[in-house]
Amino acid sequence: MEIEVVLGWYPNFSLSDLHRPDGGIPSLAEAIPLLLEQTEQAPSDPFMVLARSGQYFMQCLSSHAGWLLEKREGDGDHHYRALEPMEQWKASSMDPSLMERIFKKPHHRGWYLTRELVTEAMLAYATGRPEPDWLEWERVEV
Repeated sequence: MEIEVVLGWYPNFSLSDLHRPDGGIPSLAEAIPLLLEQTEQAPSDPFMVLARSGQYFMQCLSSHAGWLLEKREGDGDHHYRALEPMEQWKASSMDPSLMERIFKKPHHRGWYLTRELVTEAMLAYATGRPEPDWLEWERVEV
């Protein structure tokens, strides 16, 4: 299964542009953590796409709030965004103040992930392994 890597901040990227300390070209699995770190630091267009073919891909975007992770499985009716893990959501919605708990607007799960979670998901996608257990998708209109 051939996967194309598209980097918003590095037009016409190829894995052969990277080199391991021994001078060899890294595998995609070796390159993903480094590419995500570099994407996070990119001055513009901080996104990365792993494309299998046509409309089958996983993409991520780095922002000041965290990472957005999406995938498409064939067409616009099958475009999904990852939800933040349930444990992360529960921790962020804790509020010790009784008045704030009573009058607080409902907190909905967000979409922002850490780079570590995005790395885990992208590695699974690139290597054909099952998605991580924490990963849940929400269909989005595009």
